[in-house]
Amino acid sequence: MADSYLTVDRGQQFLLPPDMRDWLDPDHLVFFLLDVLESLDLSVLHRGRVGGVGRRGYDPEVLLAVLLYGYCSGVRSSRKLELLCGVDVAFRVIAGGYLPDHTTIARFRNEHGCDAEEVFVRVLELCAAAGLVDVGVVAIDGTKMAGDASINRNRTREWVEKAFAEAEEVDAAEDVEYGEGRGDELPAEWRAGEGRKDRIRAVLEEMDERRRVEQEAMESDDAAWVERVERAGANGKLPTGKRPRYREVEAARESLDAALKERAEMMAARQARIDGGERIRGAAPKEEGTAVRVRRKRLADAIERAETHAAKAGKELKANLTDPQSRVMPTKGKGWVQGYNAQAAVTEDGFVVAAEVFNVPGDVDLAEPMMAQTVTNSAAARAGDVGTVLFDAGYFSEANITMPGPKRLIAFAKSHRMKKTDPTIGPPPAGVSPVEAMRHEMRTPEGAETYAKRQHVVEPVFGDWKHLRNFRRFSLRSLEKVNAEWRLQATAHNIAKAHRIGMAI
Repeated sequence: MADSYLTVDRGQQFLLPPDMRDWLDPDHLVFFLLDVLESLDLSVLHRGRVGGVGRRGYDPEVLLAVLLYGYCSGVRSSRKLELLCGVDVAFRVIAGGYLPDHTTIARFRNEHGCDAEEVFVRVLELCAAAGLVDVGVVAIDGTKMAGDASINRNRTREWVEKAFAEAEEVDAAEDVEYGEGRGDELPAEWRAGEGRKDRIRAVLEEMDERRRVEQEAMESDDAAWVERVERAGANGKLPTGKRPRYREVEAARESLDAALKERAEMMAARQARIDGGERIRGAAPKEEGTAVRVRRKRLADAIERAETHAAKAGKELKANLTDPQSRVMPTKGKGWVQGYNAQAAVTEDGFVVAAEVFNVPGDVDLAEPMMAQTVTNSAAARAGDVGTVLFDAGYFSEANITMPGPKRLIAFAKSHRMKKTDPTIGPPPAGVSPVEAMRHEMRTPEGAETYAKRQHVVEPVFGDWKHLRNFRRFSLRSLEKVNAEWRLQATAHNIAKAHRIGMAI
């Protein structure tokens, strides 16, 4: 019976040295990836290479190929990449039989993160030259990505300042006890005390920067609101758009004043009827009606919230000790995550034309930088002029509607709610506000049909990266480095997309 099986002799040697490339299909992704990188000008990776004595280093283009194929395959861990370079045929072909250790791979990713944007644009340019990138319709959206930090490592400024003071006291005591030291200590940046103080100092600087940005945003929102009020008043209309949160007390007070005025007019009219001899049935109305009481309660609540917010401002500002630039981000149905808001702009045919990471939880302030990057990258890649940009309701604001740039469609509600709104046809009526004009355009058959493409364009990309490529968490820390990771993933996505389509190099 055993004679019917193929004989396995693991001790059998090759008569001639094998060619590893023969072990893979000629159309394998790894060969396409290598051809793509070979056709690009990657001189940016060789900047700063001065040579010298010692062992030769690994070619940075080889290390880039290892990383990109890893991102295509859903592998980002430098230790796993090191292992695969020894046991996986595709990785062995890329590395040419060499075994770069995980430290080398991680160091390369750290040192060349700033080059990820240029590599991304060069790959996009190659795809555009092949006629694969059509920027007629581009959808922009974001997803929350966990960072390499625990949400439990957030601390208030008071805690951080206390820790810094304690570190200073320890250093001062050690200076008195040990003087200048023995001369055989570790380098300063490797000492626990020095590293701790540097990390604490970075956290304090990040808090100061956040406070400055928040103050500038508050002043900008306030100036925009005042401008809308003045513009609407000149036209005899009410201002459109959302009132700044810190003007909530002002809005509640205006509402109460209007209710009091209306109540006073009603009471005066009633008294005039009585003075005229008219008999009015029923009990006399109370001095304050329900509308006045409700608005008075709203004003009291608004004042209380404003006072609470003012008391907490600064005192409750927190930063993460592990990654100070990461933020606590709300997620859809999953609570909160310590991480970043990762944005991408995707064409109708599935190519990523812009990718950037922000530490801002909301999307509304990210429409302008993402649209600008989309236009810039499309021009740099010679992909043509951007046609229509699609945004979901998270980006809806008058500022995003009126800012310069390509035509855009911004949803004013969730998709299932938009379908229930009354459809319309034709251009918006003359004299309507930008917000009303956008609402009108979204309700036209043409606008609804174009916007419907959004959910089939950008959301599947995030689903592919998170669930098929296992990219749910950044491996690096700081805004600069997570941006490099995000763009490496976008580059790998475009290469894999072009390979599936069958682009010829």
